[in-house]
Amino acid sequence: MRTVRILNLYGEALGLNGDEKNITAFEQRLDEMGYDHETVTAEVGDEINFDGFDVVFLTHGKPHIVSALSEHFVKYKEHIKEQIEKGKPFVVTGSANMLLGKSFKMLDGKTYEGIGFLDCTCEEFDGLYVSDALLVPEFAPEEKVFGVY
Repeated sequence: MRTVRILNLYGEALGLNGDEKNITAFEQRLDEMGYDHETVTAEVGDEINFDGFDVVFLTHGKPHIVSALSEHFVKYKEHIKEQIEKGKPFVVTGSANMLLGKSFKMLDGKTYEGIGFLDCTCEEFDGLYVSDALLVPEFAPEEKVFGVY
């Protein structure tokens, strides 16, 4: 049986609020289905080759950590976009989504580059309001999705 290979991108740096449990749950589900799996964590400074993996996890972290990772992540911009466009699953949660947009601005005014896969820019703010994340999905325009950052 083939082994499912999982890339946990910046797992130690980004693991916030138990988000690493997403990977644990994924691994447990693979176990239940009878699949072998291997999880590899890649951190800043590691050379990353996405080709050998079946799924990539990029979980959320504190915004200042995400901004510190952006320079390393952006080095792989073309390769990441190519992988996503080929259909490789990327599970991206919370603040890590900032890396997929065009750019993001931090409270100190500094702007960081994203990979430009998503047509958006982000800005850190000092507050939390549910109405700041009101979405209308294209696939279900009658639905409204509320979220918080």
